[in-house]
Amino acid sequence: MKSQGEHSAKKKKDAERYVDIFGLPKDLVLGMPLLSMTGNRFLCITNHRGIRQYSRELIVVSAKTYAIQIVGRELYIPKYSASQLEITGYLEGITFVP
Repeated sequence: MKSQGEHSAKKKKDAERYVDIFGLPKDLVLGMPLLSMTGNRFLCITNHRGIRQYSRELIVVSAKTYAIQIVGRELYIPKYSASQLEITGYLEGITFVP
């Protein structure tokens, strides 16, 4: 008999497979974040789950199953809504943390 974790992982893989087969947008169907960048000065995150940490050098944003860590200088959030977040400054790195 499968554990709840194994069953959940199988459902997630099946959903991702169907999304790929039918060419559906993962950000909408699976709740994955969509990141759009302009050079190293602007980042827009759609489908976020809130801000975990915020300073001028580090911003950590929650996503559905992981966190997005943005490192840089003079980081600033000029626009924030329930579905979209904009970050400006000198972006030096983006890491996805489980």
